[in-house]
Amino acid sequence: MKEIHVSCAIIIKNDKILLAQRSINMQHPLLFEFPGGKIEINESPEESIQREIIEELSCVITIHEKLPLFRHNYNNRAIVLHPFICHIKSGTAVNLEHHKIVWSELRKLNTFDWVEADIAIYEYLTQKYTTLKNECFKDDY
Repeated sequence: MKEIHVSCAIIIKNDKILLAQRSINMQHPLLFEFPGGKIEINESPEESIQREIIEELSCVITIHEKLPLFRHNYNNRAIVLHPFICHIKSGTAVNLEHHKIVWSELRKLNTFDWVEADIAIYEYLTQKYTTLKNECFKDDY
């Protein structure tokens, strides 16, 4: 089975998380995901997520925490997700590739229609954190 490594950002601002809805032309159209993309050859997951966020959202992020890896098997491939808790260092998130982007409260993540591979990540977040402001970015507030 082909294994694809993907970095993704859980970008938190004002106690909300940025979600991206996949465009109609992408695989899994109109499903929600954490923004990010494939890790290129000779690129670290950290380098990948910073590059992907500039490409997709036109902003620069700071990584605060690397979360555990998450693996999801589809029919012909396995996705290995490298998630990072981040915040915007400079710029404003602008949608350049997706159908739309939205900011959601942690407690409302389960109300979105998710790409299967990202479900385990939002479940992990809702189990690990009761709030985002106090527990994820203590130094930022």
